Amino acid sequence: MMQTASIWELLPTLSVIIVTLNCARNLDICLSAIRAQVYPANKLEIIVVDGGSTDDTLKVAERYGARVIVADQCPRYRINAEARMAIGLQHAQNEIIAYIMSDNFLPSPDWLKQMVHPLMEDGSIIATQTLRYTYRSTDTLVNRYFALFGVSDPVAYYLNKRDRISWAENSWCLPGKAEDKGTYYRVRFQADGLPPLGCNGALVRREILLKSECTPDLFRHSDVMYDLVVMGYDTFGIVKNDVIHATSDTIFGAVRKRIVYFQSLHPGWEVERRYLLFDPKRREDRLRLVWFVLASLTLVKPTWDAFKGFLRIRDMAWFLNPIMCLAMTFAYGLAYLLRSRIWLVRLLSNVSHAKGAK
Repeated sequence: MMQTASIWELLPTLSVIIVTLNCARNLDICLSAIRAQVYPANKLEIIVVDGGSTDDTLKVAERYGARVIVADQCPRYRINAEARMAIGLQHAQNEIIAYIMSDNFLPSPDWLKQMVHPLMEDGSIIATQTLRYTYRSTDTLVNRYFALFGVSDPVAYYLNKRDRISWAENSWCLPGKAEDKGTYYRVRFQADGLPPLGCNGALVRREILLKSECTPDLFRHSDVMYDLVVMGYDTFGIVKNDVIHATSDTIFGAVRKRIVYFQSLHPGWEVERRYLLFDPKRREDRLRLVWFVLASLTLVKPTWDAFKGFLRIRDMAWFLNPIMCLAMTFAYGLAYLLRSRIWLVRLLSNVSHAKGAK
């Protein structure tokens, strides 16, 4: 008599990719939660791609049995976590790629099983992501703020291009056509207005992901997801759970982190992005950005949004919103001006050299 395969035998193999750089404390918590998962050990590999850490990051990775790849040969790889995500993909062998950053902590032992469920149930779903970021009342003020609003950056919230819903919302309300499947939403996205997908606890079918522009020089998590949607791989599973994202402990740290990220994605304006959080050619994006700047400067709209959230969950972290909106407006404005100045200097230098060569 033929026996029915158990759920453990049917589970797909996973390659968890974590990119690191001097993050030993967070990595310890991250890997501890992964190793605590009720997932077959023989179907799970952990790949840590490091940019040349000088703290105990590599020792922590080895203690948890992770395969360590040091990608510090190129200075750009050292500072660019996205390039290291691509390097991890090149070394992965399993069916599903799980991008779990070193500051992502899995909140429950069955988290991985929850995330692979839509991929097992529906062959048209090419990736899964959590619906929210985990809210913890004991967390720092800044981390509570980002979790409550469902973003790592308030600009994405007001452009309506955020990757998670807020704790003031009860159901799917982001771009994309969603169908409620019980434990997850089956969402079909369009390239136009696509939210940034593929990071902070995202699972993707490896064979599909490899069809994108996924070399280290071209890899950006939102860009490769955009590539796939354009090719017709547009169906995602948004699981009704959450993931802990330790964004930052301070306002200054949060702003600095976003500026560093902004700069790493635009090294001298040399890398052309396929996906743009703000697309200057898109009328809706232009109007929303102007609205965000005006709202940030007047503080009224951000404060009202904070008040509405506070009525759902009584946490003063909501009221960090007007401060963060104003801080990001000035920080991004300054970063843009500095980058524009560098670009202009290079342009004038090239013109000067060209004239001198004639």
